[in-house]
Amino acid sequence: MPRGTLVSETKHVGGCLCGAIRYEACQAPVFTALCHCRMCQQWSGSAMLATATFDQEAVAFTAGEPKVHWSSQVMERGFCGDCGSSLFTRYVSGGVLDGLISISLGTLDDPEVAPPDVHYGAEGELSWMRRDDGLTRIRIDTDDPSCQNELFEILLRHASAKRRIPETDTLNESAAPTAMQDRQAASGHQHRSPEAPGVLRI
Repeated sequence: MPRGTLVSETKHVGGCLCGAIRYEACQAPVFTALCHCRMCQQWSGSAMLATATFDQEAVAFTAGEPKVHWSSQVMERGFCGDCGSSLFTRYVSGGVLDGLISISLGTLDDPEVAPPDVHYGAEGELSWMRRDDGLTRIRIDTDDPSCQNELFEILLRHASAKRRIPETDTLNESAAPTAMQDRQAASGHQHRSPEAPGVLRI
């Protein structure tokens, strides 16, 4: 069964700015991330890229066809050829994110349905961004796809753990990072960044 919760009643719809491209996702998001890497800043034209990630088989384009730009050997980015809206990103790197598609959150008709689970690419986070949201921040100081895939596993585990916590509960901000640190310590990659409490340097 796919990693997300595929239920027929769940449908998220959205599209580009000009309306030429429309899509629907028949699934709750697997996770939602805020990526601060330089590439995603340029792609979104903003301080970060917010995406809601779904199983690829749960997403269908119902109008129009996105154009695709390969920003690296392992990352394709879809956009509207008419208005230029950034629509999705998709990894093809042999890791846990293969088979998933990350829809640009702002293109959903109702972006409020997908609050963020985690920050990613935290080494690129701009200095004036607020860091008091209680979310874990994961650095990606590597261009090696195999190392990135290890980070993606951590991201998925953390996001899954966060989604199991009821909204009415108070999130223990140290609990999730501790679990992640255990995972990272086992692989020999982790130390906590002293200049930015709450940020995991990997």
